[in-house]
Amino acid sequence: SFDSKFNQSSIGVLYDLGVYVGDELFYPAIIFTEMFNYYLFKIVREEHNFCYSIYSNYMSSRGLCYLQSNIEA
Repeated sequence: SFDSKFNQSSIGVLYDLGVYVGDELFYPAIIFTEMFNYYLFKIVREEHNFCYSIYSNYMSSRGLCYLQSNIEA
């Protein structure tokens, strides 16, 4: 029989900002993502200790904001 117990898990979420390199909102999108990243770390990880890793990243070539989080049991 196959018996496996998972100790860690990861979740990723993509949000389509629709903002690309050269767009008027390109730099505000970078600032938004960095601020979002700061608050994710400060509130979700440090203040509430919901996960051991969490961050956001802006993929300007695709216009996407990516959120990644990792948890353990």
